[in-house]
Amino acid sequence: MLVATAISMLVVGLSILLIIMHDRLKAYHAAEHMAFNAYVSTNSTEIETIQRQDRFNPVCGTSLITPLALALAVALFLALYLSITLSISSALLLEGVLSLNSLIG
Repeated sequence: MLVATAISMLVVGLSILLIIMHDRLKAYHAAEHMAFNAYVSTNSTEIETIQRQDRFNPVCGTSLITPLALALAVALFLALYLSITLSISSALLLEGVLSLNSLIG
């Protein structure tokens, strides 16, 4: 019970930190995508080429954050209220999220 509470507090704390830093992180992350897209499509890292690129990258791992956060919430629920150990419920849900991600793309 104490471990689950500590994990919950850690998740909430990290969520608050991400909300506070969201705009700055989003700008840097978009710039990374643009530079990556420029390099992959034109093999160039010139500023003008980077500025013309899209901010979206379909292979970005950030798209896993929401499903993983939901899986962690469900795992905590299962651990706290259904007396299933957190490690078992987390492992099962993580495997499910990763399998879903590989099917989607």
